[in-house]
Amino acid sequence: LGTLRFVDLAGSERNYETHHMSARQHRDFADINISLMALKDCFRAHAELIRHRPARPPYRASRLTRVLRSCFTDPLHKTIILATVSPTSTDL
Repeated sequence: LGTLRFVDLAGSERNYETHHMSARQHRDFADINISLMALKDCFRAHAELIRHRPARPPYRASRLTRVLRSCFTDPLHKTIILATVSPTSTDL
C-alpha cells in the first residue's frame, strides 16, 4: 500500500510580468514562496534528524508542509522531487 502525491509549485516571478499582475496574483505568488521556504526548512530539519542532530521540522508553517508531513515522519517513506526548468532567452 502506498501514497502518491503530486504538488505543482509552478509560478512566474519574472519582473516584467509582475507589473501587470493584480494584488490577488501577488498574494498568490507570495503564498507559493512562503510554502516553498517552509518546505525547504522541513527538508533541512529532516536532514539534521537523519544525522542524529536536534531539529524541529516546521510542519505547521504552511498548508503544503502539513499535507506532506508524512513524507518526513514515516521512516519507510521515500520522497522524489522532479523539477522542470525550461528557460528561454526572455527569462534570462
